Amino acid sequence: MSVDCDQVCRSAMAFIEALSKLSAREREKVPAAPYGENFNQILKLAKEAAPDVDERLWPKPITFKQPVSGGIITEARYVELETYARQIVNLLPEEPLGPMVG
Repeated sequence: MSVDCDQVCRSAMAFIEALSKLSAREREKVPAAPYGENFNQILKLAKEAAPDVDERLWPKPITFKQPVSGGIITEARYVELETYARQIVNLLPEEPLGPMVG
């Protein structure tokens, strides 16, 4: 099954939209693992949707760590995730986006 660039772009834009609503202080925090896993899934789909893009241009997948306090968190802050999501949107082939749903 082929990956639709428009759908991937919408997912990345939803990421950007949610992150842009955070305060400056919140944007410096690191998200829990599911947020990073979601980003990595969008990145994987974007690469499938745009196989002709040079691999060196894509952001790297998010990595994780387990702090002494417990839980698993990303090794990237929210502000970095937003930047990476914007890179994905800019690397995807341009297709007309209809209205965002939800």
